[in-house]
Amino acid sequence: MKKTITIKKITTILLTLTLTSGAIASDLSEQERQKRNMVKGIYQLTDGALALCPKANAAAFKQTLTAFKQKFPKVIQLINESTYLAYAKSSYDDDFENNRAEMSEPLTKQCLFKQKMLKNMMITPEGKQTMAMVLHTLQSS
Repeated sequence: MKKTITIKKITTILLTLTLTSGAIASDLSEQERQKRNMVKGIYQLTDGALALCPKANAAAFKQTLTAFKQKFPKVIQLINESTYLAYAKSSYDDDFENNRAEMSEPLTKQCLFKQKMLKNMMITPEGKQTMAMVLHTLQSS
């Protein structure tokens, strides 16, 4: 029997990815920790995931990623301009190196799952609400 994942579960997973991460520097305010974690989570869901996709899935993922970036250009701009982007990339590079040795089937599943998440972020009310929250947080001072 094939397991299905509801939109709410996907949104919850995305929120967990974006709002939580590993070790947190104690000198950051709660608001700055949230920003850093959101930058990391969105990077892992977008450009970081593209780097992890097997070649057979990369073109389709890139097409979805392009549509996502067009749908949420301000969020993407804020992430690209964020001082936390380097942190997001370096922490994801560690994950990438650890996952490089995995077989392609788990990577394919991961790539397809993240592609589905991106699509849902663009079309569902929960996804749009999550992205509005991300935008609000990243714009806050």
